Amino acid sequence: MINDFLYDNPEFYELVFPPRGKSELCISIFEKYLVETPSSILDIGCGTGRDLADFSKRYPDCVGFDATQSMVAYAKRKNPKLNVFTGDMRTFRLSRTFDVICALGGCMNFALSNEDLDATFKTYQSHAHKGSLLLLQPLNPSDYFGEFKVPDKFFMPYKDSTAVGEMSYNLLKLQQVVERTRTWTVEGQNETFCDSMSYRIIFPAEISYFLNQNGFDVLDIFEADGSASYANKSMYVVARYKGC
Repeated sequence: MINDFLYDNPEFYELVFPPRGKSELCISIFEKYLVETPSSILDIGCGTGRDLADFSKRYPDCVGFDATQSMVAYAKRKNPKLNVFTGDMRTFRLSRTFDVICALGGCMNFALSNEDLDATFKTYQSHAHKGSLLLLQPLNPSDYFGEFKVPDKFFMPYKDSTAVGEMSYNLLKLQQVVERTRTWTVEGQNETFCDSMSYRIIFPAEISYFLNQNGFDVLDIFEADGSASYANKSMYVVARYKGC
């Protein structure tokens, strides 16, 4: 379930989550695990197209898709030359393959059930050829099952004022699902927005299982500096498609 004020207002999303060098890290991973420079990259869950725009400066054939129409529209306005589509990560197909497939920013965590997760990995598989590199950035379970560091407030500029986002979380441990509710209040104005979201916490062993079931060999699972200042280390998973 996704009903998110920031997703519906991408310019504010980029204020709350500024760039933190993620695309540069991805490029270094491509260079480490690929013998040749990739000629094509698919960004699944590309959001505002920020990483895709960085990739397109280096690689000739970059494509992205996202489930949120407002994010895709914003990406096209900001970078008209980007090749971006609206699509569900469980079912969207481009009828072609890529040298690199990325799913960054925790987008895979919106697959709440095992069926959703398997369908998402089938999407990775359907866009891969033998030797394709897959780079995933799921949410780090240690943010939720370790020391819970996610903040209960966000502040951001909004219409010459400041919007304050107050959040509450419900962690369903047995289901590995986080339910988040956030209320935005604009200071000095009678405006309030409420949004909600559910996402699944996926452990490395689960990811490895679904990768192996869908023809991928896991090359590495590691942590790096987070995409948000409050978070623990981000988790990255690197895999290569061997075919089925």
